[in-house]
Amino acid sequence: MTIEELDARLDRITLISEANTLNISKLETESKRWEAESKKWDERFFQLSRDTLNFSRNIIVTAAVVTVVAPLLKESVTFALELIKAN
Repeated sequence: MTIEELDARLDRITLISEANTLNISKLETESKRWEAESKKWDERFFQLSRDTLNFSRNIIVTAAVVTVVAPLLKESVTFALELIKAN
């Protein structure tokens, strides 16, 4: 190999190395962006989970209250009607 051929190879290796360095830099930047996006979506998911849990709790508590209060309400209405009829 001649010195010119070696210089040409060395120049090509240098260009490839610089291109790889730029690509790595771009990939690191892109990776950081995706990491931030992932954290944002994780927070949204967990907030949705908390909201769903609170909604479910409210539905269960409401159903329990209705189950307990409905028979009492029926009895109190019947009692009130009897009092009205008695007068």
